[in-house]
Amino acid sequence: MKERGKLTVYTGPMYADKTTHLIGHAKEAGDNGIVFKPSLDDRFGGGDYIRSHNGEAHQAVLFDAKKPAEILKEIAKLEGISQAIIDEIQFCASDVVTILEKLLVQGLNVIVAGLDLDSEKNWFGSMQEIIEMADKVVNLTADCDGCGGDATLTYSKVPKEGVVAVGAGDLYGAACESCYGGLSKS
Repeated sequence: MKERGKLTVYTGPMYADKTTHLIGHAKEAGDNGIVFKPSLDDRFGGGDYIRSHNGEAHQAVLFDAKKPAEILKEIAKLEGISQAIIDEIQFCASDVVTILEKLLVQGLNVIVAGLDLDSEKNWFGSMQEIIEMADKVVNLTADCDGCGGDATLTYSKVPKEGVVAVGAGDLYGAACESCYGGLSKS
């Protein structure tokens, strides 16, 4: 019987270098790892790459965030995979929690990144459950757009409808708790 894999979660606001950490893990894993990203993430020109705000990129397999079981199907096609890396996991349907559990039971180490909270300060997607099941959680911060201090929140720069509006610096910024109210337009 295979030893259960470990789940590591990188979380925090926009611009906290979550994807940069995933790219580092992907490079370290080499051929033993596979990287996934939801196809709805079309920032930075879209395509089959995860891209950080600082310009780093790494090839990724696109999947439909509404059908995270596609991750299992892709991994089943490959041999020698010991690590699954998933970016922007907050966009995934709630059954992603079950998919993560299946990967862990198969012995894969899983590293994910996502916003813990949306721009309204509510849990984003299944992030609360994912964090609760994690073996390791890395809470990252960004620089606050207001004061330059540690930002733990994402704020909306423009009024928006709905929770999911994929965007970058044009739509979102990072804020500390003190500056959030004065910056947020949501």
